[in-house]
Amino acid sequence: MAKRYAEEVVFGVWDVIAIVDIAEVAVNDTLTFKVGWIVELLRVETVDVNYVSKTRPMMDENMCFKLILRNIAIADKITTLIIDVYDNLSSSLGQVIVENEQISPSVTVFFIEDLLIPKWASLGAGMVYTNAYTALPH
Repeated sequence: MAKRYAEEVVFGVWDVIAIVDIAEVAVNDTLTFKVGWIVELLRVETVDVNYVSKTRPMMDENMCFKLILRNIAIADKITTLIIDVYDNLSSSLGQVIVENEQISPSVTVFFIEDLLIPKWASLGAGMVYTNAYTALPH
């Protein structure tokens, strides 16, 4: 049997049906809710300072990011966003931390302009890792 991750087993839309007998009369109620990451990163894109897609940033230039996030809660969530950037040799080019951002329910587009590509960065395809935390890990 293939290994299944908790996200595959638990995440999704759940329906709960409760039936109770009150004075010999069956009464029921139904509740539908979604289980998943409270704030989920849907897309991360590198952009220029005018928010236009840019896949080849230059050395000694600011790298900007467009994040598309979804908050599945019914209320705003305070979120910390962490972006780690590496060049094609897996050398760290830097990290951006944005703390205490209020993410509204539904889908939010968020722009970050804060990472200078160093002159020593190796040319080629790099990697961007992004995380959204509603509570920081211990």
